[in-house]
Amino acid sequence: MEKLGQIPRGVSSVVRKKARINVNRIHKIESEVKHDVIAFLTSVTEKAGIKARYLHQGMTSSDVLDTSFNIQLVQSGKIILKDIDQILKVLKKQAKKYKFTPCMGRSHGIHLAASGVLTLENIYPVTLGANVGTTVTALLASLATGSPAAVTVALVHTLFNISGILAFYPISNLRKLPIKMANKLSDIAAERRSLALMYALTMFVIIPLLVVLILR
Repeated sequence: MEKLGQIPRGVSSVVRKKARINVNRIHKIESEVKHDVIAFLTSVTEKAGIKARYLHQGMTSSDVLDTSFNIQLVQSGKIILKDIDQILKVLKKQAKKYKFTPCMGRSHGIHLAASGVLTLENIYPVTLGANVGTTVTALLASLATGSPAAVTVALVHTLFNISGILAFYPISNLRKLPIKMANKLSDIAAERRSLALMYALTMFVIIPLLVVLILR
């Protein structure tokens, strides 16, 4: 902007030399003016002088916020990846420690419901938790690949399951709907197993393939 003659020459060098970032001062100003970027610019102007007023001329609030948000995403991502590495170390240690421990195979509690130990209503939240656990397992596995695409797909899968649960489980009427549908489907499957097979193929193969084809 100096080369174009839009601001006086020497502004950039003065601002670079004198400007100081005082986070506490910025927070104090923001509490008064109720605007984060104005607080930042005011704080810089206090140190750099009147020439700092040109700083905002070529920079909108979104330029500051979008750039800083991207930096925060990168920094937070590094923190999360570091924590996940620690979790993987603990899981590896525990897996080796208990690798010979006999345990019931994971089946979403079907064996407990069939034996009458638990009701369908009791198994329901366990099944939801198991679904989330499966997606988290996939997420951990994707991190080992080093592929951004694999991590993205795993994150979408995890967030889809979690958001789906949050959307209907807290609401009593909606929470009961899957149980009613499961009871109805089990009655139909007991009489006509072919319909149960068609339902599974339609829901988990045909519809997903159609969605993929449509979105291509």
